[in-house]
Amino acid sequence: MDAESNSCFTKWNAINAHLTNHINKIHKKKKIIVIECYSGVNDEELISNLQNLHHILWINAADAYKDEPEIRQMVYPDVTDDRVFGYLTRLNMIDYFDEQKLQELQNTIIQYGEGVVIIYGCGAAAIQPENDLLIYADMARWEIQLRMRRNEVNNIGVKNKEAPFSEQYKHAYFVDWRVCDRLKKQLMHNWDYVLELNKNNISKESLSGIGIMMPSIVDTTNNKVLSKYVKYADAHEFDFNDWANQTWNLPVVISNDAKAALIGEWQYGAGKNCDDLVMITLGTGVGTAVLSEGKLFKGNHHLGGNLGGHISINMHGNACNCGFFGCVETEASTWALPGLIKQKYFEGSSLSQIEKPEFVHLFEEADKGDVLAQDLVKHCLKAWAVCAVNLVHAYDPARIIISGGIMKRQEEILPYIQNMVDTHAWLSPGSVKIVAAQQVEYAGLLGMEYLVNSLSK
Repeated sequence: MDAESNSCFTKWNAINAHLTNHINKIHKKKKIIVIECYSGVNDEELISNLQNLHHILWINAADAYKDEPEIRQMVYPDVTDDRVFGYLTRLNMIDYFDEQKLQELQNTIIQYGEGVVIIYGCGAAAIQPENDLLIYADMARWEIQLRMRRNEVNNIGVKNKEAPFSEQYKHAYFVDWRVCDRLKKQLMHNWDYVLELNKNNISKESLSGIGIMMPSIVDTTNNKVLSKYVKYADAHEFDFNDWANQTWNLPVVISNDAKAALIGEWQYGAGKNCDDLVMITLGTGVGTAVLSEGKLFKGNHHLGGNLGGHISINMHGNACNCGFFGCVETEASTWALPGLIKQKYFEGSSLSQIEKPEFVHLFEEADKGDVLAQDLVKHCLKAWAVCAVNLVHAYDPARIIISGGIMKRQEEILPYIQNMVDTHAWLSPGSVKIVAAQQVEYAGLLGMEYLVNSLSK
C-alpha cells in the first residue's frame, strides 16, 4: 500500500513495478531503501520477491545483532523460566545491536558512492535512520503464530524455530512484539509504503466482512468507538464504516474485545451449549462481558456488561483510574498491586524486593510463606469472588467464565469463587458454574469471525 496516495497493489510483479518507478524518480546517485520488518517476516521471501529492484547491495539488519547467547541473556529477565508468566519488556530494538558490528555496517553503506542499497529486517531503520524510501513489512500476530506452529520462524536474534510453540509464543508476546510495536509507532508517520505479508491465499472477492475488536466502549449498531483509550486515542473520531466501504467495499463489525472473547468462548470454548454467560478477565485490569438469552448485553448507552471491573466493592477504597473509588480493579488488578503492597506491612516482605510485582510473584511468595503475599492473595480472591456474586445478582448467568494469565492458578481461584457464589448468591448452590476459559489465545478472533459471519444471516 502506498501511504501517500492510499493506493493498494497486489501481486509481487505489480509491487516491484511500482517500487521501481518510485526509486527511479529519486534523483540521487546513491539511494538508500529501508525495509523495516515486523517479527515473523520471512527474509528469503522478501529478498526473492524483490530481486527485480535494481540494487547493488542487500544488507540484513541481523548481521549487526549481538551474538545469540548475549541476546538470550538480555531477554531472560522478561521471558523467565516459567511456562506461562513473564514480564512485558522495556527493551527497544536498538538494544539488540552490537555497537561495533553496527558501525561496520554503516561504514559499508558509506563506501558505496552510487546505486541502490537495500537494508532489511527487524531494526533496519536503526541502521540507517536517514533514508530515501521507507517500506514497512508488516504481519499479523495470528499469521506469526501459524508460522511458529509450522516451525518456520525464529524469535528476534535467536535461532529457535524448532522450539515448542508455547515457548516461541511466550517469547514473542513478552519481548518481540513489544519491541517491534515501539519501533513501529515511532516510524509509522514516515512510512512510504506498507507491505502486508500475511499468507492468507484469500481473494478480496471471497471476503464477507471485516471484524475489529477494541479495548473500548463500542456502539455496535453504528460501529463507533465511544470511549478514549491510551493506545488508540483518536479511535472515537474515526469513521470505520466509511473506511471499510471506501477501502474494501465490505461491511465492518466492531466489538469490545471482552465481548468478542465471550462470543468466542460461547461458540467454541467454555460457554458452549449455554446462552446465559458472564466472562471475567483478570489481568492488568478486570474486564467483563455478558451474554443473556443468546445475545450480547449492551444497555442503553452500550456500557452493559463491560464495566464489572468498575463496580465499587469498597466504599472506603482507593481512587480508581476511572475516577470512581473502591472498584474491583483498585482492589485486585495488576496495575493496583504495587499500591496495595505498600499500604500494608511492606518492608518485612519478600515482595519489597520485586521492582514490578505481578500476580505470579504474589502467588509464588505466598507459597513460600510470605505473610503479606498470603494476605494479599486472600484479599484478591475475595475481591474477585465478590465481583462474581454481584454479577450473578445483576445478570443471572448459568456460567461464569474466568480468563487471564493468572488462571494458571485456577485450582485455587475457581473453588474459592465457586464457594463464594454458592454461599452468598440468592440461588441454590451449584446453580451457577464457575469455569476457566478454554480459547485463551484465540477467543477474540473466533468471536469476531462469528459476528462477521452473522452479518449475512
